[in-house]
This record gives sequence, structure tokens and C-alpha cells, in this order.
Amino acid sequence: MTSIRRRMNLLNWLELIGGMTIASLSFFLFMYIYVQDSKGPKPVSAATSIIAFLIVMVPSIVVAGGTYLQALRRKSWAAIAVVVGGFASFFFIALNAGLNYALTQDRWGQRLILIETVVIILTVVAALINALTLQSHRRAADNSERKSGEEIDRRAEGRMV
Repeated sequence: MTSIRRRMNLLNWLELIGGMTIASLSFFLFMYIYVQDSKGPKPVSAATSIIAFLIVMVPSIVVAGGTYLQALRRKSWAAIAVVVGGFASFFFIALNAGLNYALTQDRWGQRLILIETVVIILTVVAALINALTLQSHRRAADNSERKSGEEIDRRAEGRMV
């Protein structure tokens, strides 16, 4: 039982670190995009910057929040937020920005996208494993409580007779 708990704790921490890493990498990616666009001949409008920030950061914040809720608050439903945010981050960041950096031959952008894609995949897998183990752990605890409750009831009935 302790090895299962130790593994569960390790996966919880890996999931939490992965969620925070995704949010940090997304912020660095946004800053990288913003700095690169600022170097261009045409200034970037505030509306474009806000939209780019929302596209890059909102899915990452959803992932980070979901990993926090699942890893530290033990909410198994938060795995849904991690998976949805992970897919959105993968779509917006890895596919869209990754294609852009591949076409422009920007090596640093490609590396940042590759690292973030690997972290997204690992975090989503850890979240799913954590959700499954948390559900099975809760079921086992419920069964244990029910059995002990039935045993207490039988003992009480034996005393009353």
C-alpha cells in the first residue's frame, strides 16, 4: 500500500510541476512571440497582443488550475480540465505556432514548442493516471468503511440479543 501511495504522490507532484511548467513555457512563448513581432517594421496593435496572450495563456492556465485541483485538492473531476486544456494547448501552441516556427526556420521557437509539447503530453498522461488511481482509491476506502460499518452493526446486534 505504501508503494502505491508513494507512486501516487510522485505522480501528483509530476502532474503539478507539469502544469506549472506548461503555464511558464506558454508565458515565455508569448513573450518570445511579442518580442519577435515588436522587431518588425510594423508595430503590433494592443488588440493583437491581447488576443495572442489569450490564445496562448488561457489553455495553459486551465491546465495549471486543473493540475492544482487534482494534485493538491484531490478533485478527480479536475482531470477533465487538464485534458481539455492540454488538447487546447496542443492545438493552439504545438500545431499552430509550431507550424509557424517550422515555416520560418526559427530554431529557438521550434525547441520551445517541442519542449512544451512533451510536457503537455506527460502532464495529461499523469493527470489521467492520477484520476484513475484516485477513483479506485476512493472506491476501496468506501468499501472498507462499508464493511467496517456492517461489522459494527453485527457486533451491536450481538450485544443487544
